[in-house]
Amino acid sequence: MLVHALPRDYIEENKWRAMRYGLDAEVIDFVHRRRLPMRDSIHELLDFVEDVVDGLGSSREMNYLRTLLNNSTGTGADRQIAAYQKNNDVNEVLALLIEQTMEGIDLDLADLSNDFLKFKMYETVGQQE
Repeated sequence: MLVHALPRDYIEENKWRAMRYGLDAEVIDFVHRRRLPMRDSIHELLDFVEDVVDGLGSSREMNYLRTLLNNSTGTGADRQIAAYQKNNDVNEVLALLIEQTMEGIDLDLADLSNDFLKFKMYETVGQQE
């Protein structure tokens, strides 16, 4: 099997595209001289390692990645971008994050005792009260 060593700039280009556009990025396959969607690129990579996944005990993780790639709502970053684009308002993103964070938390059962809410101020060494 031939392994191609690509220049760092090539890798950085695709990394930038992934950071900027997430799973909707179009990446460049420099070996085969083609452009393809990030999702397709990741599917190809998962297919490439498929024969060793079971031996490594990573089937569950690979299946999760495939599910994520096929999910129409995408990743958390995709959902945050969509929330922002509704009204170009970062508060929409904050509301989404709060909602997702609080999902499944029953505030009536949460321990919100005074001890939790108090902060102890530190004392300077040698300070007398």
